[in-house]
Amino acid sequence: MQALNDLTFGVEFEFIVRVPIAPYRAATLGKSWCLGTIDEPEFMGDPQLSKRTVVPSSIRHAVHLEIAQTLRDASIPCNEVGNPNDFSMWAVTHDNSIRPHKGQPPNYLGLDDAEVGVELKTRILPFSEKSLEEVRYALKVIKEKFQVRTNDSTGLHVHIGRDKPRDSEDIFALSTLKNLICLVTIFEFQIERIHPPCRINNFNCRPVRDCFPKTRSLQYALTQINAQCTISDLVALMSIYGNIVDMSGNSAYNLRQLLGGY
Repeated sequence: MQALNDLTFGVEFEFIVRVPIAPYRAATLGKSWCLGTIDEPEFMGDPQLSKRTVVPSSIRHAVHLEIAQTLRDASIPCNEVGNPNDFSMWAVTHDNSIRPHKGQPPNYLGLDDAEVGVELKTRILPFSEKSLEEVRYALKVIKEKFQVRTNDSTGLHVHIGRDKPRDSEDIFALSTLKNLICLVTIFEFQIERIHPPCRINNFNCRPVRDCFPKTRSLQYALTQINAQCTISDLVALMSIYGNIVDMSGNSAYNLRQLLGGY
């Protein structure tokens, strides 16, 4: 049996922060800070909802800087914004899939406030209660300082790894990965019951069953999984959705990170 006492994890939290615009004017002096609008395809056909507010990158960057500094002031090591690839520290970044306006009426903010999408990444953490306490503390610090909310466009991602070099070929045994994928394939519908409807059949977290022809049985899927001879083969199998190859970044269970990821 493979020892798992060196397991690590990391979490990416997506959320929305509402801020008053006025304090950020000085921080973005000389840059365009006025709010604008942009066509939003999902609202096309309804002239009252065909535009949404766009927060310029200068304000978004200023908000991210403030969040990062807030974490550092609370003794949480955090990267400089724009340098999110040092996984020994927390990081504050942006994700284009976060849409603060989603589900809101037009002009719901008025002219004095703005909402900014935030992706907060933990550092690589060992599996321990102390690590969970660090995560709870960081989220508490942010919620006490900022007005935070979520919507159907936000989510979170959990990365699982081991305390080994990122280019190691034996991070997890092939048999372990096969067992995991078989488990989530068999019980996928049951697992989905703990998730909100917006995360089921979501483009950004495609279900495992989409990797296999809909006309095929569960037994066919399990046979295909167990037939793979290498981790690379298994990753390739679980990265094909219909006729689209390498959709692993949009999978609810993304194995491609095993080939050199977080």
